[in-house]
Amino acid sequence: MSIKTMIIHTAKRVERLVQSIFGVSVASVPPARASLAEPQPARSGKPRTKSTKADAESPKTPLAKRRRKPTSSKVEVLPLEQRRWLTVKETSARFPCFSEQSLRHLIYIAEAYANYPKAGLRSNGFISCIVRPAGQRKVIIDAAKFEDWLAAGATVGRKA
Repeated sequence: MSIKTMIIHTAKRVERLVQSIFGVSVASVPPARASLAEPQPARSGKPRTKSTKADAESPKTPLAKRRRKPTSSKVEVLPLEQRRWLTVKETSARFPCFSEQSLRHLIYIAEAYANYPKAGLRSNGFISCIVRPAGQRKVIIDAAKFEDWLAAGATVGRKA
């Protein structure tokens, strides 16, 4: 396809776009100057009006605006104690002994061990609490499994 053909097709697409948006045919718009070296015509002090003869002759069809249907379904928010799946921030709020950074560190260590296990090194077992929805970066923690993990003897900030 030659450049000339591409320009013609692009001009036709722009013409259709202008026609659909403004309701004005491109034929009513004055043509561009042949070269940029020509001087610009002097502007008169009169303000420009938006209507032209071609506008008056061409029938304008108002474009219908699409409106969203109002959704009336309201989701009832459960308190943190009743939720099974919690984000890292929510887990930190429900279990104040764990800061958000400490939970993220536990997640990082658990996933690193799951991906690259080392001989002679035990897992912290936290990987069973972590859920990652497919196609998202979001990390969700199963609250029931997290409580079981805590009851199984997980220690917080204790140096041996």
